[in-house]
Amino acid sequence: MLKKLLISEEEQSRILNLHKEAISKSKNKIRLDEGFSQTVYDVQKKLKPKYGSLLGRSGKNLDGVDGIFGGKTITALKKYQKDNNLPITGKIDTKTVMSMGIKSLQKKSEEKNKVSGTESCVAVDNTLCNKISDKNESTIGNGGGEGCSEYVRKMTGNYLGNAWQAFVNAKTKGSVLYNMFTDGSINWDNIRNSKFVNSDSCSCFELEGEGKDKSCKNGSKISSTISSFYPSKSNVNLSSLKVGDIVGMYYGNSGNKGKAFCERAVQNRQLDKTGIYQDKTPFTFNTHVGYVGAIKNGIPIIFHSVHGERLATPGTKLLSKDGEAMITWVVSMGGKNEKKVDFLSNEGPKWWEVSK
Repeated sequence: MLKKLLISEEEQSRILNLHKEAISKSKNKIRLDEGFSQTVYDVQKKLKPKYGSLLGRSGKNLDGVDGIFGGKTITALKKYQKDNNLPITGKIDTKTVMSMGIKSLQKKSEEKNKVSGTESCVAVDNTLCNKISDKNESTIGNGGGEGCSEYVRKMTGNYLGNAWQAFVNAKTKGSVLYNMFTDGSINWDNIRNSKFVNSDSCSCFELEGEGKDKSCKNGSKISSTISSFYPSKSNVNLSSLKVGDIVGMYYGNSGNKGKAFCERAVQNRQLDKTGIYQDKTPFTFNTHVGYVGAIKNGIPIIFHSVHGERLATPGTKLLSKDGEAMITWVVSMGGKNEKKVDFLSNEGPKWWEVSK
């Protein structure tokens, strides 16, 4: 027979609190063992209203909100990122958190950046990372009048030749990642049939030196015609770019469009005096060249030189013909180095010689 014991209210309260504490510790242990994350839990709650069907039936409410980062959460997260024009990473990154308005996580991220004194950068040191922007073009130095291809050659150690010949030489050392000239973006039948140039009209551009569009007869007209052939935007996949990739660009203010086109048309496609191309395959030309010098907050930063002024431009600013420049091709050099090095040196960082 069990005896009934009389205890004080104070002792009863103490015992109940011990039970609560034990239950709480048990729950926390289970959560930790199962990989519970408060961050994941908060993100799942934000995903639930619209993407709940993708989260599954796990969790205490069978709604997929369980604080565990699994395959179904990744699927829902990618759908959210796609619908909100965010990089489709499937990861809980800063941009996604900010888009969701999870203020507590935003604050932690801001505090982290404040403590470190820098934002997330790949391949450059903190000094330069703070100097460049993932939203706007930044000036990072002056090389003293060097051409864009000379600058890229100095900084990457690759032989490029002229800006408009850079693709031909670069692709022998890497793999073609994107090419506007051969992916259907440019109507080559329209170019060939228009016969707007021939070997005679192109002869002026064969002279050495740059800026020949202004001095050659009909140079400006040829330049504007070439510009009209370009599509309005670039379809390059910026997320595929890696540090060290060589980037060709259409540069709106270049005075070398005629020279760039004619040199390739006459020498490589046997353009004759009647305006007929003996070789009718597309060819790649451009008026500007740069390279991926850094990745900042997930955005590839293109380093290039305009009349010696060294610039760092986010790839997002190089997608339209209406902008200063537009990416026309990319040769991937395989992301040879992601070690932080000094890109401010006038001699150029020899990152291809730096071991990881």
